Amino acid sequence: MAASIKVYMTNEEKPKKIVGTPEVPVKMSKKLTNTEGTVMWFVQKSWGIKNGLMAAMNFKTLHPMDDKFCEITIKIDRV
Repeated sequence: MAASIKVYMTNEEKPKKIVGTPEVPVKMSKKLTNTEGTVMWFVQKSWGIKNGLMAAMNFKTLHPMDDKFCEITIKIDRV
């Protein structure tokens, strides 16, 4: 007879609400501009998750030169 295991997550984190414009270190972010002037911002995936930006991160759009960075859909301040 096969046994089954049920797992329940008790401390599951809810997405944090982002208030204001987050400050992101220059090393953890990248700016990409096309020839028409459209700007896309990218943030390092692990840093963004660790700092509560996951709700604004688009993991489907990766930076063309560095796949450790994904698009962030909100305005950021680079410090």
